[in-house]
Amino acid sequence: MYALNASEEPMLHYRGAFGAQDLAVIRRDVGAAAREAGLGEEDTDQFVLAISEAVTNVIEHAYGDGQLSVYRTGDRLVADVTDHGPGFTLDPAGATPPPQQPRGRGLWLMRRCVDQLELFSRNVTHCLRLVKIIPSALVVTWMKLLALRGRI
Repeated sequence: MYALNASEEPMLHYRGAFGAQDLAVIRRDVGAAAREAGLGEEDTDQFVLAISEAVTNVIEHAYGDGQLSVYRTGDRLVADVTDHGPGFTLDPAGATPPPQQPRGRGLWLMRRCVDQLELFSRNVTHCLRLVKIIPSALVVTWMKLLALRGRI
């Protein structure tokens, strides 16, 4: 349903029942995949946090039944988190939840950690797609040079 392009081979793929005990391993593996794809440390940390939050939602709301695929396509690192839970909608504005609301900050947090967040739903299957843009090697080299010269 939300399959990767036929040419895309996932860098990482988990399928089955997720539990809280799996989160540390998932975070470690997603971090390794993000670094391998070319993300810097800050972007890697943000990507890992967003995916950890998405998988935690699968554990809490879909009884852990889901899958996670991470793959690179061009200059983008993409994670598809799919489940069969009750579903939800994305607030198009991405508004900050009110302080008196005790829960509901996960999607808000994910939005701030990735460059693109999309939701695809069909019947009882839901796919949350999280995308992080990978900076080009030229931009990274330029930023490092500026940092060395004390200009940033």
